[in-house]
Amino acid sequence: MLRVLYLFAIAVPVFAGPRANWSGPYQPCLNRNQLLRTGHMSIGVRFDTTNPVAAVALRKALHFWSTVLDVEFHEDASQSCALAIVDATGNILTENNDVARAQFTDWDNFQGWIAFDPHISEYMSSEEIYATAIHELGHIFGLVHNSHPSSVMYYIDADGSSVLDEVDLDALRARHTLRPAVHGPVPIDR
Repeated sequence: MLRVLYLFAIAVPVFAGPRANWSGPYQPCLNRNQLLRTGHMSIGVRFDTTNPVAAVALRKALHFWSTVLDVEFHEDASQSCALAIVDATGNILTENNDVARAQFTDWDNFQGWIAFDPHISEYMSSEEIYATAIHELGHIFGLVHNSHPSSVMYYIDADGSSVLDEVDLDALRARHTLRPAVHGPVPIDR
């Protein structure tokens, strides 16, 4: 009898040297190291976006993450923030028709930015923007793309029914403190 063992793993990028984050004409967040904490995090968020629909979806996504991680978010319009939501400029969104892009906390030049296409609400619904915001915030919290199509960290949200699956949760547990009530896959409430 032949047995086949299937192994699922997070696709971890392997690079020859240090990688640099994208950059732009944005104010840095001086408390961006808060995003690296393993215990309770208090994250100041600066909204430097001109799109009110995206801002609403992002606030909803921040609330979602506060139910998963031991984190509280508060708005901080100064450079004392840990995270800034910015309008993408120039060539930040050049790969694969991206609509948003987060910086990676482990790469050089991390400033605490997530950039969204300022016109995103012209071609995506608020629910799609919300799912995109959850995905990009996942990158900020250290998650990489997940090979499972049901994961919100899959490279594209094909059917709108995504979860933080066990692979995502294990990766989060390795970096941060999860809320005690988090057990098993966490559905993305739309």
